[in-house]
Amino acid sequence: MRENFLRIKIELIRMKKLEREEETKLVKRCLLGEREALEEFVNLFQKPIFTLAYRLCGDRDDAEDIAQESLIRALENLRNFKGESSLFTWLYRITTNIFYDHMRKKKELSYNQMVYGEEDEERRRPELADEEASIEKDVERKNIQEIVQKEIGEIPSYYRTVLVLYDIEGFSYEEICQILQKPIGTVKSRLNRARRILKKRLEKYRELFED
Repeated sequence: MRENFLRIKIELIRMKKLEREEETKLVKRCLLGEREALEEFVNLFQKPIFTLAYRLCGDRDDAEDIAQESLIRALENLRNFKGESSLFTWLYRITTNIFYDHMRKKKELSYNQMVYGEEDEERRRPELADEEASIEKDVERKNIQEIVQKEIGEIPSYYRTVLVLYDIEGFSYEEICQILQKPIGTVKSRLNRARRILKKRLEKYRELFED
């Protein structure tokens, strides 16, 4: 059984190496200005980047703007890709930074809070009494997935990002550390707090989830 496990592990490492080699070839072709390579790059990453942006901001128009800016910035800075992480990780780092810039412009958080601070979500959380009046209408017009997306969108950005990357996108702690340029302790702490905040926000929909 151990031999089978080692064989599978070796195969996964080999596949990952092949993927990195393909990424390196694609980057080189793009840098040479090959039109087909540029089209392949956009076709390959456009949808996943948009999906990440939408899951982070919860608005399709904003997500399209973030995704478009992410692709443009990635292509403009492709020479800076060193292959130290996967191309997806590098692109998601760009997308996450653009998302932070987007939210900062909307004055959700100040720059210092984004980079250094841990804001108390209770001060940001809308009063539950104000929300209860609209819950019934929300349930009527939204399915569970939309409700969860809506509540994720109410979580402060630096918690929300880790929650989306780990619980929805499926990145490992190590990959998230690379994307966010944060130590693993910070990533784990923010994930735990994000889960607590989301659980608290979803309590008002308890009956819906129990059904």
